[in-house]
Amino acid sequence: MLFALGGVLVAAAGGSAFGAGTPMGLMYRSVHEPPDLTAVPDGLRPVLASCLAKEPGQRPTPEGLLDLFVPDTTTYSPTVALPPPPACPPSDAVPPHRAPTRTAPVDAAPDDTGPSFVAVATESSLLIDASGVALNSAAGEAQFTWAEISAVEYTAEGPKHLGVTVRLHDGTTHRCLLTARRRARLQEWLEDLPLILECFA
Repeated sequence: MLFALGGVLVAAAGGSAFGAGTPMGLMYRSVHEPPDLTAVPDGLRPVLASCLAKEPGQRPTPEGLLDLFVPDTTTYSPTVALPPPPACPPSDAVPPHRAPTRTAPVDAAPDDTGPSFVAVATESSLLIDASGVALNSAAGEAQFTWAEISAVEYTAEGPKHLGVTVRLHDGTTHRCLLTARRRARLQEWLEDLPLILECFA
């Protein structure tokens, strides 16, 4: 373990303890030739040379290596094991960003604790949450509960435009066009919309 650590530290200093070439050549030099420590700062050379000693008995123990790095005047506590991480939730638990599919009652109040999708553009906006879908555009404001909605469709229309259509059970449709300031924002909308619609639609 300490031999490998020595090689890694030499590489971190910009060198190569046993040169370059084929794996067989590297293995031969690691067994029969002294390490090349020219890239290692002077103060670290004795420490890394002891890590790269050919005989395992000549290499320091992990505690001894720490003594080589830390001055005698410095006190340190031995390494302690961390407590185990908390148990994972059951596999059938619902992740916080994915709620089960459900239909909200007509008169349900918005679920402030649930997931929601908000897209705001210069002249229009879209809100999707547990209570339904709210559209705001030049044509006016419209709000629909999930009990009224038969489908919510969306598509990218050009590099920065998102078209959203809400279809109701009574056969009417309501459309909203959102203009993103950046293409990246449109991409975010397109990635988030299917997730939120899976929760509620």
